[in-house]
Amino acid sequence: MIFPDDHGESRRVYERALRSLPGGNTRATVFMRPFPIYAARGEGCRVCDVDDNEYIDCINNFTSLIHGYGNKQIAAVVSEQMLLGTAFGLPTRSELELAELLCTRLPAVERVRFTNSGTEAVMMALKAARAYTGRPAIAKIEGAYHGSYDYAEVSLDAEPANWGASYAPNPVATSTGTPPRVLEDVVILPFNDAAAARNIVSANASRLAAILIDPLPYRAGLIPASREYVLELTKLAHDVGALLIFDEVI
Repeated sequence: MIFPDDHGESRRVYERALRSLPGGNTRATVFMRPFPIYAARGEGCRVCDVDDNEYIDCINNFTSLIHGYGNKQIAAVVSEQMLLGTAFGLPTRSELELAELLCTRLPAVERVRFTNSGTEAVMMALKAARAYTGRPAIAKIEGAYHGSYDYAEVSLDAEPANWGASYAPNPVATSTGTPPRVLEDVVILPFNDAAAARNIVSANASRLAAILIDPLPYRAGLIPASREYVLELTKLAHDVGALLIFDEVI
């Protein structure tokens, strides 16, 4: 089969899915026109769709499956745990052991908070910054992806008609349903422009709770933040009394 095939199984699954899932799936990122390819199974670095087409998977569920599909060692451990239970309304020794491992392997990490998604991690970090500083606003990089939280997704997909000057970008709602007040509390910084960032942060110093940055934003073509830019944001955060939040999930 060559995609798209109107007579293929993915097309039939899509038409069925439209009756119970908005857009035919639960993850807007994986949608493609005229319909998405539906996965059936995976092994190692390969994934097969419902039409038995095999692909080399270059993203492995956006890097969460770094050992590939069907890893026998992982499958054995998961099978053992399945008999003991997989989710509890109580803390567990295993989460403590993982937290200790992360703190040991990452010298800059003192304590860990686990979340179900990157969106939730950013949301809680921003709420913590507001609680700590008593300030309402955040600064984020134009075009950077930080999940689906209203404040974090501002100016993700701005366009020439509304993005404003390069040295002072406008806060632009990414989706309908974003309250206007959200835009008032999000300050947009141009990427890798230390001088412009300095001017914008300084002008909003008294109301900034945090500066949010992804050091390697995949939505911006994997262009890394320059050392000068990161050091400038670090200094600015300290100078104005805001927190600096690094969001790097992928």
